[in-house]
Amino acid sequence: MIKEAIVKIVNKEDLSYSEAYTVMNEIMNGETTPTQNAAFLASLSTKSAKAETTDEIAGCAAAMRDAAVKFESNLRNDLDYIKKDEEANTALNTIRLITM
Repeated sequence: MIKEAIVKIVNKEDLSYSEAYTVMNEIMNGETTPTQNAAFLASLSTKSAKAETTDEIAGCAAAMRDAAVKFESNLRNDLDYIKKDEEANTALNTIRLITM
């Protein structure tokens, strides 16, 4: 599906929610090559003067959410670091996840 989606986008056509979901699902499942991934993302960002459509963004986002690994967390113990905001004198809690 990614090849068809790239051709469609290069031809200045929009993807439906279902098409965007299917392509991103292929990417998230490792069914595509890095070159195909780059071509898909580059074509989306340069397809025309208009931005990506709501369906394209929502479809890709839904596929990424569905592919995400869920985990339980005790936020206080799992913080990688706490960054202090000196001006506001408040602590901003940040979780930093690193993938390899």
